[in-house]
Amino acid sequence: MWLLKQEQVSDSWESITLKSLLQYLVPSATINCPDVTLEPFRLDNCSKAQALQKIREEYGLDVYFRGENLYAGLAYGDAI
Repeated sequence: MWLLKQEQVSDSWESITLKSLLQYLVPSATINCPDVTLEPFRLDNCSKAQALQKIREEYGLDVYFRGENLYAGLAYGDAI
C-alpha cells in the first residue's frame, strides 16, 4: 500500500472498464471484479491509493487486497 501512496497518476477516459482501470493502477495484482464500465472517469494528479479511494466513494464499491489479489465489488455479493 505504501507504494500506491507514492506513485502519482493523471489521466482521463471517456469510457473504461473497472478491470482495465484496476490493471492500470496496480499492474502486478491479480484482479477480481465485476464487469462494470465507468463513464467518464478522471484522475487528476492523485496517488494510486487516492484513485482506489475515489472508486470506493463515487461508485460504492469495496476495493481491498488479499495477498497478491485485488478485489473490487459489492461487500456482500454472491459472486464477483
